[in-house]
Amino acid sequence: NSHNNNPQITKHTKAYTSKKEFKTYNSYNNMKFSQSTILIATGILITSSPNTVVGRKDSSSSSGGRFGRGNSHNNNPSSISNHNNNVDEGSASFSFVPYFHNSNKDDVGNGDDGDDFDDDDDDDDDEVDHRYEMNHGHNNNNNNNGGSKYQDFDRGLPQHHESIAGSGGGGSFLNKLAEMKSVYGNKVNEKRAELGSKHVNIAPLLSILGDINCDLGNHGEAMKCYEEALDIRRRALEGDKKYRDDVASSYSSIGVLRWLVGDYESALEHLKSSLDLRERLCREAAAHDDEVRAHLSLASTLSNLGIVHNALGQLDDALACHEKSLSIQRKYLKSAEDLQNKRDDNYDEQDGTIPFQNPIIPDIAQTLQNLGAALVSLGRFDDATEVLTESLETRKKTIGDHEPNHPALASSYLSLGGVYGKRGLYDKELDYYRTALTMFESSMGRDHSSVGSALANIGNALGQMGQNEDALSHFNGALDIKQRVYGKEHPAIADIQNSIGNVELAMGNFDAAYDAYKHALHVRSLVFGDKHPSVYATLGNMGCVLGQRGDRESAMEIFKESLASLKESLGPDHISVANTLCNIGTILMHRGDHGEALKTFKESLKVMKKCGKDTTDICSSIGQIYDMERKYDDALKFYKKALDNQCATVGPEHVNVCQTLNRIGPVLAQKGEYDKSLKTFAQALRLQRKHFGDDHTMNGMTLHNFGNVNSQMGNYDEALESFDEALKIFRSNLGADAMNVGMTLFCNGNVKSITGKYNEALLDYREALRIAKLNHGDEHPDCAMILHNMANVYGSMGDFTLALEKYENAKSIRLKAFGPNDESVAETTCKLAMIHYMNKDFEEAVAACKDVLSVRDLGKTSMVRGDALCVLGYVYQSESRIRQAIKNHSEALRIYRANQLGNDHPKVEALVKSIAGMKKK
Repeated sequence: NSHNNNPQITKHTKAYTSKKEFKTYNSYNNMKFSQSTILIATGILITSSPNTVVGRKDSSSSSGGRFGRGNSHNNNPSSISNHNNNVDEGSASFSFVPYFHNSNKDDVGNGDDGDDFDDDDDDDDDEVDHRYEMNHGHNNNNNNNGGSKYQDFDRGLPQHHESIAGSGGGGSFLNKLAEMKSVYGNKVNEKRAELGSKHVNIAPLLSILGDINCDLGNHGEAMKCYEEALDIRRRALEGDKKYRDDVASSYSSIGVLRWLVGDYESALEHLKSSLDLRERLCREAAAHDDEVRAHLSLASTLSNLGIVHNALGQLDDALACHEKSLSIQRKYLKSAEDLQNKRDDNYDEQDGTIPFQNPIIPDIAQTLQNLGAALVSLGRFDDATEVLTESLETRKKTIGDHEPNHPALASSYLSLGGVYGKRGLYDKELDYYRTALTMFESSMGRDHSSVGSALANIGNALGQMGQNEDALSHFNGALDIKQRVYGKEHPAIADIQNSIGNVELAMGNFDAAYDAYKHALHVRSLVFGDKHPSVYATLGNMGCVLGQRGDRESAMEIFKESLASLKESLGPDHISVANTLCNIGTILMHRGDHGEALKTFKESLKVMKKCGKDTTDICSSIGQIYDMERKYDDALKFYKKALDNQCATVGPEHVNVCQTLNRIGPVLAQKGEYDKSLKTFAQALRLQRKHFGDDHTMNGMTLHNFGNVNSQMGNYDEALESFDEALKIFRSNLGADAMNVGMTLFCNGNVKSITGKYNEALLDYREALRIAKLNHGDEHPDCAMILHNMANVYGSMGDFTLALEKYENAKSIRLKAFGPNDESVAETTCKLAMIHYMNKDFEEAVAACKDVLSVRDLGKTSMVRGDALCVLGYVYQSESRIRQAIKNHSEALRIYRANQLGNDHPKVEALVKSIAGMKKK
């Protein structure tokens, strides 16, 4: 989530005010600049941040940088995959779901992550959320809704606004806004009484009043002002073409406000109306000064269009708009400077008025910043860094010498910090965020909203690095400031609560996460209405929490309710419907209902194709279903479709291709095509080093996967070497206590366990357990998984007492987290049955096996079911109940073979020998 205020509005509207009013309004603009939106949030992208660790079916990892709860009964090291799932900046996913689609990319900020469930645009690529500046110029098209739609969005001043710290000088920013609202409200009423309600000179005042209401969060009042101004100007236009630019400005203002409340299609429509008028003005401009003004207004509209295109996932269109806007501004910069000087020297002294048209000189630094944000959305991080650096240097030249801590400079540091985070340069990211924080504190005071924004961005960065406690501390600091500034029911509060929910979820604090999301939902519903993308995004996050703590039925209810609502309001073929279907499919998948999950995913795929959306992610989800079903040929088919889509849309060298290659590699390994698997990982590693350098966190993930494959090939020395390289990268980038460090230590322990280095394996497991407890607490499912594998080692060492203790501890944690019908509970119970059998406690062994076989979530061909039948058969054999033993072993053998275990597999060999011996007997 972008932790910031409403988008900065730069006026390009022609108004006539007295010199005194001009000075007053100009000071208002200066205040506004300090409150400008900092849409930079890097967000804690639970399933798509660069340090995400994602587990595969019966492996021992999961998404979100957590171990997760994959089955570890096969003792195979897990695979790590960096899923780019389009997640709301603030969206979350099941800890055990590698591919979970959440709502809107940017919830509110740049519209990118509000993710109409899924985020659809991936946006995510991982979307950043850079500081976008929307240029308000008043607009509105044929708006049939009038202002009624926006009545629900009226906010008014927060109850505690009197306590707000001053913006640079003293006095409250919102208090000053309230004063300005009163001043301009009175001006409007005076002019209506003097000139009549439809006089054209009232429109500029209405536009300014709309801007003030917009900044106050009174969206309904703002819309009324803008639409009334538009109506007046359109009437005037019927008699005089000179009002075309004013009409274009009104269209633009309405477009910006519709963007702000999430109505992106309508925003696009209004901005295109503005663009059409301004293009005509450019073609028809006769005088040079008119040409300059017309083209700079056109550039402003193009910037706004670029932002809306980005919100809609139309990334190429967004980039083209920003590039064209920048080109126009550079072309007319010198002329704009001359015109600005001329205007400043030639106001009308006779009647004390001046033509007010905000600064004529274009803010090229801001346009560069918008362009940089578009490049980030496209995954072009190197280009984005170059452009954002140019924006920063431009600001240093223009304002840095006399105002070294200017808020605009601070926002540039935030933007650059976000991109460095994308590139995995977390230390540099934090340095830039902290520089911005120092600037805001110096220029705005410690209690200013911008300081809260900077703290929230630092919290996001710390969260991505797995430093959850520090992240939570920064978010709480940001929340304290924002609540004092805005009260408890402002969108900025919802954004921070959403991020707090993400951190709590990552720490396994499901109740706290749910409460945070619930508060965010309340605020967003109140401010934006029940149908806003950010509301669906927050509902999706709440569903994720429910799913993660095992309450999948409640999660399913939330998603089904959202689906019905979306179909009713948007129609069955909307992208939000497709994304919600993805969420439902994911729950079905982890419920073990793979058939229904596949059907739901394919329905989602059909809708996405109708919408013309990129199907890369949904193809990967379908591939995952087949992967879990061990239908590796089908899995590979869909993963390759995802890869082909990426190569066709962004090219084979694009950074996102790495992620798909990292999914294909493990499947090839499962098929036994180890050489191809290693080759695929090598290709991913080459691309990652090309884009990110040698020490990026993603390289650690791929090296981790190298270790997995080498382990499966029996190349244990090579596996340990790869894990060692991965550990160095993770420790360097993320710190010694990061979850990725724990994950790789865990897998290291698995290899050492396989090779009989039990004491060394236990050392790795103990360190992994320490890290898991540090990050998530003592009763997180990750701890259960590590305890489970520690028990495996103790069992192999013949220490059945310690093995029994660790299995009991693991089972207790899993029962609390997931309930009795979860596969991981069944897995540990099965291990307990084996220990009881080894201790000749046959009654306990039989009871444990029957508990396993009664678990609802186990499929008929589950390996855990097969293991339980196997143990039960050995118990019956020991009790001389031979026919029952043969029956259970035969069924276990059938399950093993259904899972493609060959005749030379140790489990199959043992059962074949056992059955033959018993039959002979």
